[in-house]
Amino acid sequence: MPTRPLHRLILSAFALGLASPVLPGHSAFAADAPARSVWEGVYTEAQAAQGEKQYQEICQRCHGTDTRAGEEVSLWGDEFWKSWREDTLDNLYHYVSANMPNDEPATLRTEQYLDVLAYVLKKNSLPAGAARLTVASATGVHIYAKEGPGVLPAETMVELVGCLAKADKGWQLVNSSHPARVKSKQVLRAENEKAAPLAGGPTMPLKFVMTRLDDHVGKVLTVRGMLIGEGGREGINVMTTQPSTDACEAT
Repeated sequence: MPTRPLHRLILSAFALGLASPVLPGHSAFAADAPARSVWEGVYTEAQAAQGEKQYQEICQRCHGTDTRAGEEVSLWGDEFWKSWREDTLDNLYHYVSANMPNDEPATLRTEQYLDVLAYVLKKNSLPAGAARLTVASATGVHIYAKEGPGVLPAETMVELVGCLAKADKGWQLVNSSHPARVKSKQVLRAENEKAAPLAGGPTMPLKFVMTRLDDHVGKVLTVRGMLIGEGGREGINVMTTQPSTDACEAT
């Protein structure tokens, strides 16, 4: 069961990427703690034990063992957190169930995917609880580090929307929406599914822009690319842009 490599899918599911036709991601900036997180015990020990058996039979050939990584990225440790931190457990489940095993995607039973996911959570030192993990119970459960919400890691693939403006040495988005995780193979979201520019939102420098943008100054622009620095503090390494005919509102 290979994972999404950091620069292609961003592990960001089974370690195991990162949106469905763009599953909305989460803010790259600190936020108030949500009601539920993976630290509250979202699977049972028995479920993780069953998941270990499934992992050994189905996943280990690609993902490896504790001491030997598989063909791609490990499902636990730093790679897991880089790929899924600030995301949600239901996004992780949906990615895994749609894409794994790599040679026969979406062929396992729902219970098998959930059991393996419980095992992966256990291997990442996340606590067990009293109730089994289900598709319903995974919804809205945030994947945060133990210290709580933070920013998206550097090199996370994101999508954001803002107002295109000139910068001293290039371009920038002003009043930007907060960067949201996306999967690299996903097309830019449809116009009616986009986030909107955020009044008072961050200014994000656009780096390595390969397209002409002069005609779109002052208009809404959707950008996809990699965060440069934690939370994109040094900007976005631009991969794709989608201009809009909508003019930005004056602020």
